[in-house]
Formats: sequence, C-alpha cells, structure tokens
Amino acid sequence: LEAINGKYDYLVSLDSDLVVEPDTVIRLVEDIEQSGADLVTGIYFKRRLPTEPVIYRSVDWYEDEELGAQETAETYEGYPRDGGLFQVEGCGMGCCVIRVGMLPEVVAAFRISPFTPQPRLSEDLSFCWRLKVIKKQMLADPTILPGHAGLKVYSLSDWDNQLKEG
Repeated sequence: LEAINGKYDYLVSLDSDLVVEPDTVIRLVEDIEQSGADLVTGIYFKRRLPTEPVIYRSVDWYEDEELGAQETAETYEGYPRDGGLFQVEGCGMGCCVIRVGMLPEVVAAFRISPFTPQPRLSEDLSFCWRLKVIKKQMLADPTILPGHAGLKVYSLSDWDNQLKEG
C-alpha cells in the first residue's frame, strides 16, 4: 500500500531468479501505457522439468459449504506467440508491471491488502483472482521472455523442446 500512498504510477514486480533483458521494465511500462491494461506480464516458465508457462487462461476461487476453499488455475499452454499482447486471467508476479491507480479499488472491494493469499491460492493468483472479479484487464506480452534460473536457466526453448517430445 506504500505505492498508493507514495503516489506512484506503477508497481514493478521482478523476481530475483529471473534473467531479463536490460529493457524489460521499460517495455512492460510501454505495454501498460499503450494498452491501458491494469497489469502486463512477460512470459517465463517454471524452473523445473517438465516446465510450463507461468500464465493462466483461467483462475477461480470460491468457498464451498462442504469442501471449504476451492481453487482452479488453468495454465495457458497454447498462448498466442504472434507478438501482440493477449488477455490472461492470471500470472506469476515474477515479471510484471501493475497500474497503482486501480489498487484502491481492489482494497475497497475486498477490504484486505491486494496480495493477501486466499485459502489454497498463492498470493500471486489471489491478486489476479481479485482483479478478475472486479473486471480489471491483465495482458501478457509474448515478446518479453525472461529466463528462470534453477538448476539451469529455463526458457521458451525448454518449453518448445518439451512440446516436440510430446
């Protein structure tokens, strides 16, 4: 919430284990300014094999009377690669820019910090679920492809090799 009180325009979230191009943050800010979206993410991959993109086609959370907290998150495996921004319902917060101006709306709608985890849902996907509920636009840029450092740097080429091996 310090970002709101400090009158900042954007909140940048960049994980320490991502390998990024020097202009990554500039490109994300350009994307969010040109698109008018509330969040824009680059596309990185889980840091293990089998890997998968850390973007989601759908994210949902609800409380069931008998089963308790329930969540779903469908990985966006066949995402568009043509270079244009595309809609997502969730992402990891490892490489994204968030429009600070809409955060008070998230706080007002849920009466908690925007990143507070819902039961059984990560703080990243809890935040995205809240944005989805209040109809905020989340986009991914398929031209921003940081590597994810683990035992090696996992990247799009690992994902493509995995898809070929099938």
